[in-house]
Amino acid sequence: MGRRDNMAFALLRLIPPQGQVPRSCGLLSSSARHPAADGNISPGDDNAPAGRPLIVVFHGAMSSAGNSEPLLQALSDAGFPVVAVSYGHRGTDGLARCVEDATAHVAALLPTHRPMVLIGHSLGAWVATQVAFDPRIMPQVRGIIGLAGVFREPARPLSLAKRLLVRVFAGKAAAEFVSGTLAHTGIPPEAIVSAGIPVWSLRSTADTIVPLSCSALGKVHTIAGVSHAAMARVTAPVVQWCQAIAVTQ
Repeated sequence: MGRRDNMAFALLRLIPPQGQVPRSCGLLSSSARHPAADGNISPGDDNAPAGRPLIVVFHGAMSSAGNSEPLLQALSDAGFPVVAVSYGHRGTDGLARCVEDATAHVAALLPTHRPMVLIGHSLGAWVATQVAFDPRIMPQVRGIIGLAGVFREPARPLSLAKRLLVRVFAGKAAAEFVSGTLAHTGIPPEAIVSAGIPVWSLRSTADTIVPLSCSALGKVHTIAGVSHAAMARVTAPVVQWCQAIAVTQ
C-alpha cells in the first residue's frame, strides 16, 4: 500500500472494530485464523450439519468481520456453518488486492468440498462476485447475497479533490469505486447472473452511501429506514434466503 492508503488503515486503528465474530462462527484473516468453537468450520473439516451450505460473509470497506455480528449469530443459530472473512486491511487496500486476499481465504476452505453461499456488505458484495469467479471456487457457489452491495460505480464520478479525500480517509478500494474504476476491474458482476448463480440484492431507501442504482443485481428486495452501516446487521430476509438455497441445493 502507498502512504495515503496506509493513512486510512492507520486511522482505522484508532477506531475499535464494531462487534465480534461469534464463537460459533469461524474467522479467516491475514492476521488471525480460528475455527468455530465447535470445530465445524476449520478448513479441511467437514463436520458441519448435513445439508447446510457453508455461509461465507465479507465485510465492506473501512469495516471488519464483527460488523455483521447479529447476522453471523442468526445464521449460526439457524444451523448454518458460518465463516467471516477479513480481507484487504479492513477493505482499505486496492480492489485487486482485496479480491486476491479474500479469494485466498476462501480457497483455504475448499478441502471441505462443501457448497457455499457468499454474502457481502457494501464493497464485500462486489468482492464476493469476484471470489465466485475463481475456477476453484465457482463449482461450490450456490448463491450470492448482497447487502447494500456495490455492484457498479455511480453514474457520475466524484471530483478529483473529493476522490483524493476518499483515498486518504477511506482507502484505495473506496477511492477506486468513486472514481469509476470498478467497471474496468475484474469481471462484471452481471456475469455471475449469466453464469446461472442465483443472486439476491437487499438494499434500503435510507442508504446515503451506495446509490440504489449501484446495489441492484439479480433478485432485488428494497426495504426502508435502514442505514448503510446497519444493512450489515439485517438478519431475517438473509436467513430466509439461505434456507431457501439449502432446500434447493
